[in-house]
Amino acid sequence: LRIFGLFGPGEDYRLRFISNLIVRALSGQPLVMSQDAYFDYVWIRDFVRIVEHFIQHEGKYRAYNIGTGKRYRLSDIARKIIAISGSRETLQIKKKGFNKEYTCDNARLMRELRGFRFTDFSGSLQELYTWYKKRKQYWNL
Repeated sequence: LRIFGLFGPGEDYRLRFISNLIVRALSGQPLVMSQDAYFDYVWIRDFVRIVEHFIQHEGKYRAYNIGTGKRYRLSDIARKIIAISGSRETLQIKKKGFNKEYTCDNARLMRELRGFRFTDFSGSLQELYTWYKKRKQYWNL
């Protein structure tokens, strides 16, 4: 299984883009990113469902791209986090232009997992925001 962007509770918020921005928004710090790019992000619970499928069923192929098949602009994700948090902070992008795209063709995966539906991205962001908000004692920037 070739994983592209993965996000969810329990990841290292100091290193992972989405979690880092959420914690920054919650702590009133500026939301900063190096450069904009397009990523394909999978919610951790969807990833677990995919792994469970391949534990229970032998795949037709040796390799599968694990992604939603959608590309998300990092700056758009940051703006969604600002909206969810109600933060007064603005987004700071250090370098103009776009970095390399990190998305995938998931057609093989979707043929294998007939009827599989990925969790709504905005709903996942809201859930992760709430998860961090309830655990303020565990994070420190």
